[in-house]
Amino acid sequence: RLIDDIQQQITTYEFQIQALKLASKELSPTEGLIAEGLFGFMKVFVQRMNAVVKKIFTYPLVIKPCDLGSDNQVDLDYKFPMVVDNQEKPRKDVSEGSTAMCEVVNLAFRITGLKALHLGDFPLFLDEFGHSMDPTHKAATIHLINNIMTDEAFSQLFMISHDAIQYGALDNTQICVLCDANIT
Repeated sequence: RLIDDIQQQITTYEFQIQALKLASKELSPTEGLIAEGLFGFMKVFVQRMNAVVKKIFTYPLVIKPCDLGSDNQVDLDYKFPMVVDNQEKPRKDVSEGSTAMCEVVNLAFRITGLKALHLGDFPLFLDEFGHSMDPTHKAATIHLINNIMTDEAFSQLFMISHDAIQYGALDNTQICVLCDANIT
C-alpha cells in the first residue's frame, strides 16, 4: 500500500511539473502569450519612436521591432534592428549605430516611454545631448526640443550642455552657468 501511495504521488508530481513547464513557456516574456502581447506593444512603440527619429535625421533611419523566432513563432530576442539610409542589410541592433544615432534613439525611447506611461508632464533630462552631432542634425534636435517644450506635454526640460548655441536657441529657457570656462 505504501509503495502504491508513493507511486501515485510521483505520478501527480510529474503531471504538475509538466503543467508548470507549459505554463512557464506560455507566460514567458520571450515566447508564448506574454511575448505575443509584448511584440504587439513593441511594434506600436517602435513606430512612435521612428516618428521622433524622423524629425531629426536628414536621411532615413528606421528602427525595426525585435525579430520573431524561426517560422514566425514568437520568440523575442529583444534586439531592435536599425536600417540606416535605406541600406539593404540592417544593423542587428540599435546599439550598433553611431554615437549620434544612439543619442537620438535614446531620446526617442524616453519621449515615447514617458508618453506611453502617461508621464508626459514629468521633466525631460538631457545630458550633453547632441554633442556628437554635425551642425545640421544638432539644429534639428534644437528644433525638436523646442517643439517638444511648446507643443507637447513636457513642461520642463533640464539640459546640461557646454554648447551655447544649443541651449541659447531654446525658447522660454532659464540658464544657469556654473563655470564660464566650460562654455564653448
